[in-house]
Amino acid sequence: MRTDVFAAIRDALLADTTLTGLLGGAYIYRARGVQPANIPSITLLENNESSKLRVGYNTFKTRDQSPTLQVDVWIDTNQPDPPCTGEDADDIAERIDYVLFSSPPTGTRSWSRISSSTQHDEDIGGIHIARRYSFAYQTTD
Repeated sequence: MRTDVFAAIRDALLADTTLTGLLGGAYIYRARGVQPANIPSITLLENNESSKLRVGYNTFKTRDQSPTLQVDVWIDTNQPDPPCTGEDADDIAERIDYVLFSSPPTGTRSWSRISSSTQHDEDIGGIHIARRYSFAYQTTD
């Protein structure tokens, strides 16, 4: 995924004050490993991407990119202060849907959620919601 597209997605999520309020801060990161350094947080990870040449590619050098983005919500249920419940994690995940679907990040289109799973994560002592989204953007070579 182009870095400017990834940055636009992260920026759109960070710009939503309701989302950052639910998290208790601007804790939205590019995933660096299995789990984040800070909890609560959201991590973003490019899962895969395919490319399709557009009609007239030989002249215009334009392709349609179709990536899959994994968005993980991490909540520690052992903490006394919100967000610390499964309901808090659900609210955060639903707000992510709202942001991505209501006003798609700059340069992107056709967002859809393709999977969602909720797990009790013993490593962090909390809830981990993993959602995958497909979307499209255009790039020129």
